[in-house]
Amino acid sequence: KMAGNKLTDEEKEESLKNMTFEGTTEVKLMKEILNVLNVLEPEQSLIGIMHKHITVLEQCIHFLKHLFSNDFDVVADNETKASRAIKLEMIGKMETLKNFEWHSEDSFITEA
Repeated sequence: KMAGNKLTDEEKEESLKNMTFEGTTEVKLMKEILNVLNVLEPEQSLIGIMHKHITVLEQCIHFLKHLFSNDFDVVADNETKASRAIKLEMIGKMETLKNFEWHSEDSFITEA
């Protein structure tokens, strides 16, 4: 019964009480944490959830980039220019978030 499976609060507390770290090196501790993060069902693991978020962000970015095929026409009224600016700002923020999540995910991936 590890991450991804439902434990009662009492079971979680008891499990934590029984954990001993005496003589445990940092590497062993990190491997144990990684084992908890990488549960058998990938969609329930932290890494799987983050990957799903990155995929959704990529789809949103792709959609916004292709929303208007003539988005960079020279002739545009003020309303169109304003909507383009908003769209580009949204794309920029989504790409920043995607990059942040991607780098966060990379920090969890270590040699097992």
